[in-house]
Amino acid sequence: MTTSVHFITPGEIDLRALTIFGLSSKTSDQIGRFGTGLKYATAIVCRLGGSITIQTAENTHTILTETSYFRGTSVDLIDLDDQPLNITTKLGRDWEPWMAYREFYTNTLDEGGRVELSEVPELRDGESCISVKCDAIAAIYLDSALYSIDP
Repeated sequence: MTTSVHFITPGEIDLRALTIFGLSSKTSDQIGRFGTGLKYATAIVCRLGGSITIQTAENTHTILTETSYFRGTSVDLIDLDDQPLNITTKLGRDWEPWMAYREFYTNTLDEGGRVELSEVPELRDGESCISVKCDAIAAIYLDSALYSIDP
């Protein structure tokens, strides 16, 4: 599959949401208030062999993995624009792909955004986009009713 799932929100994405554990703008009664879900979702997409691109009004950022070694064992580190996020693809190792989709999706809804499946996102002025290129995530978008998630 060559298309991506685009999670589009109004305003500028603050990239610290990917770099600081526990950082959240949510209130105490909202899902997602722990400041970990986006990092877990990112790790899952990378573990599944997918890639993530973040577009803002000013910049395009890429999230990819690089292989390193820890105590003689290969480990895939996750980088944002070639800078380490200090997380690996093992983060959320028990999470399933639909859980990653749920994180991206609910964050988008909380921000008043929308989700679309296409090769290139249709962004309006002032919008940001997290584009996830991953067959498993696209399949969940297409079969979201199976997961009780409205696309």
